Amino acid sequence: MRQSIRALGWTVTISMLLIFAFLATSVYSMVQTVLMEQGIKFGDFKGSISNNTFTLSLALEINNTGYYDMSDLNLTTILKDSNGTMISDASTFVAQITRGTAVKKWHNLSLSLMDIVSNMTYLLFEDTNFEMDTSVGMRYAYAFAFHLTIKNLTMPWGAPINNFSIDGISSPRFNGTHYLLDVPFSFENHSFFDIIGTLYMRIYNSQGGYIGSGNKLINVHSHSGYGDPLEVIIENPGNCTGAGYIIEASFENPLFGSINLGRITYG
Repeated sequence: MRQSIRALGWTVTISMLLIFAFLATSVYSMVQTVLMEQGIKFGDFKGSISNNTFTLSLALEINNTGYYDMSDLNLTTILKDSNGTMISDASTFVAQITRGTAVKKWHNLSLSLMDIVSNMTYLLFEDTNFEMDTSVGMRYAYAFAFHLTIKNLTMPWGAPINNFSIDGISSPRFNGTHYLLDVPFSFENHSFFDIIGTLYMRIYNSQGGYIGSGNKLINVHSHSGYGDPLEVIIENPGNCTGAGYIIEASFENPLFGSINLGRITYG
């Protein structure tokens, strides 16, 4: 009987030592992997367009250098505009990252083009930074839950029609058929996609008398500038006083439809 009790006591002691060893090594390994060695980190942003939707992708990189497996990893983000209003949210799930392996996943946030054109038109013209609240949760060694929240990460946004401006209007000229005005304009495409579409202008004199109109097909690559004159046909020469102009501009693009660029007074 005494031998049985002694054996049971040793079994309990060894079991407790093993449990404590597991707890110590797993906690140490988790802290080292996740916090000290940055085993979970974020990489670059990239953007794409498909089916009238912007997709902003964030690289999630997981490098499990610890002693045990990671499992049930869940990344959740909430994307907000500069005023703190939520505009998108998304979650990405990774079932398992075995020890000694690395995984890279793209975490995708979507923005509707219709929402941008209807409710967030400023994103077409102004560079800004989105704010992103990020939450990462997982299990370590199939036993411990780990949760980390990071607030107010920034995601840059480049406007596709940044700093649109009219740079001058020429004096009327005659091409043998029509009197024409050249209207130089410029803008910069700061976005991650090319801008292809047609720019339209209607020209009035300073009293609002209609002068003429013109249009121009333009193609501006991502992160490039554009500057070239648009040729306007003078339809009412009598209204071309040269004392000043009011320009109505719009841009038609397959992605956004028709975008009103506003009225610009020049001269």
